[in-house]
Amino acid sequence: MTDSPLVFKAEPMSSSLPVSVGVLLVHGLNGGIHDMEELAAFLSSFGMVAETIVLPGHGTHVRDMLPMGWEDWADAV
Repeated sequence: MTDSPLVFKAEPMSSSLPVSVGVLLVHGLNGGIHDMEELAAFLSSFGMVAETIVLPGHGTHVRDMLPMGWEDWADAV
């Protein structure tokens, strides 16, 4: 593991390091934070810290997404 401020887990994450620019990365439908790994690494190379979230109903089984709607996802963001 490197000293990068990025951590990729199947849960919300952020960095406690002081930075001047932060970016919220939101995955797509039926996606997850791992979809954002390359973009997060790219942004990190410019000194930015990327924070990712797991949208409600994502990151487990697709059936967990069924009761969710766009309003739930917008509220999470």
